[in-house]
Amino acid sequence: RDIPFYVIFDETLRTAGSLFPDEGKVSGLPLVPADLGGQDHKWSEDNLEEIDMGWILKGETLEELAAAINADAAEHNFALDGETLTATVDRFNSMCEAGEDTDFARPAEVAEMNNLIALNNPPYYAMRFVPCLCSTCGGPQKNEYGQLIDLNGEVIPRLYGAGVLSHIAGATYPF
Repeated sequence: RDIPFYVIFDETLRTAGSLFPDEGKVSGLPLVPADLGGQDHKWSEDNLEEIDMGWILKGETLEELAAAINADAAEHNFALDGETLTATVDRFNSMCEAGEDTDFARPAEVAEMNNLIALNNPPYYAMRFVPCLCSTCGGPQKNEYGQLIDLNGEVIPRLYGAGVLSHIAGATYPF
């Protein structure tokens, strides 16, 4: 079974605009049941519709958010302690204030924009995702027989690409 993970954010991000602004359509979002619009769902600009639909969980405090996550993930024997979530967010916020991510070396700025933004504007939110695989459609080039091609355009003897290595769809993304 797929064990979920949750993306945590606060009111600052919720009000910043649609979480999925790709022409308003959800593409590649997991766990979107067909009776809720599936891949044809047009994501709301303020994300409130998705909160009402239960796609985004909400808690006025981090402890309440942990309880909502626990209820959502109950079938997976998944439990998140409210104190642990609060301590994790506090640690993250202190790294944001210091301007240095000492856990994952996340840069403080990307494209001249702040990349370390504290989660300190309640209410808090969580979105469930599950691990999945995708094809990057990159990597080695291959011919119509699956033989890998070297940098000079020549077949590499006895070497074939299969699976997600050098996807069969070539330069297109299979959605």
